[in-house]
Amino acid sequence: MWPVTDAPIGHGAILVGGDGRIQEIGPSALVPLPEGAESISFPRCLLTPGIINAHTHLELTNLRGKIQDPDFFDWIQHLRREKADGNQELFVEACRVGIREFWSYGVTCVADTGDSGSAAIALSELGGRGIAFQEVFGPHPDQRDSALAALRERVKESVSYASEAVRVGVSPHAPYTVSEMLYCDVAAYARAEGLRIAVHVAESISETKFIVRGEGPFADAWQARGIPQPVTAESPVAFLERAGVLGPDLLAIHCVHVSQQDILRLADSGTCVVVCSNSNARHGHGLPNPLPMIEAGISVGVGTDSVASLPVPDPYAEARALVELGLSKHRVAELLTIVGARATGWDDEIGSLETGKWADLCVFGGFNAPLDSGSVAAALIDADQTGVVATFVAGRMVHGAEGDRRGRSGAVSTG
Repeated sequence: MWPVTDAPIGHGAILVGGDGRIQEIGPSALVPLPEGAESISFPRCLLTPGIINAHTHLELTNLRGKIQDPDFFDWIQHLRREKADGNQELFVEACRVGIREFWSYGVTCVADTGDSGSAAIALSELGGRGIAFQEVFGPHPDQRDSALAALRERVKESVSYASEAVRVGVSPHAPYTVSEMLYCDVAAYARAEGLRIAVHVAESISETKFIVRGEGPFADAWQARGIPQPVTAESPVAFLERAGVLGPDLLAIHCVHVSQQDILRLADSGTCVVVCSNSNARHGHGLPNPLPMIEAGISVGVGTDSVASLPVPDPYAEARALVELGLSKHRVAELLTIVGARATGWDDEIGSLETGKWADLCVFGGFNAPLDSGSVAAALIDADQTGVVATFVAGRMVHGAEGDRRGRSGAVSTG
């Protein structure tokens, strides 16, 4: 067993209370099993905290493989057309499918972005965990009031599904779809309501050209629609800084095209980042460089983005891509767990195996390596979907084999 924030434990066990939280953790011989409680044993397995997927688009699950445009701008237009043919019933079902698929990868918490409000519904129905960021769009200054009013209504609807496991945030989509004043308004609204914020930013060269020089396909599209061009800024990150969006409650998604000055802006403001390397590569954006961000003290999570970009939402493939970019396996394993929880605002509740936190767990099969932090991190990073034996959310098994089950409810152990 690997708690992440402490040394690995051989033949470890976790005692889970009836409320789904961890009551005790340690070697199985030292964790007492209350009379009548259930014991579930997974011999020769590795038990870790559940994986945190810090950027998903669950409502797009039904678009898997349907959008093949190589050009990013064309891909976005195709995506918009496909989504226009959907309805909330379809989107909620897509979210259900996506949540179950993530459970099969050992993902126990998602930071999801969407505009249909479906993720909060599906997470609530299935007993999943995550934060549902409600998207808002409005590039024209004249849309400012109506867009904010619509966002308030959407958030009000989603909050009715909120719980200890389901949170709601807001996502003013991207600098090429949201006016600067709408960014200001949404940030002020979110902070007044205590809502976290997520923004796609610094993802593509086209976005940078648009913000820095008022050029490129996004500028052409705004001009064709009669939308006033934004006042240029040094970079997309500088644009968000000027709009008052940066802060410790912000999750900045992608951050591929960032300068050292941008990294300082993000770090000084306490902004968190999530990287989606394989999605960035698929769209030809280049690859993020997370190491300078991490060294600057930024909490960096890992996301799979949507299956409209990549058909397989594999967090371990994302992890291996980060290893290829120069991060150690141990560091990447932390990004998938406790650091990902910190980036999404969940670190007091999940991301490590500690007394009082939720029993969100992942069990990996066939673990025969030496029990040290290096080998357990390597086992996690080198895993794939088939290696996930079981997944638990708040102590409830949501995916996998039954293990050696005895009694009613209580302990999960490995050996």
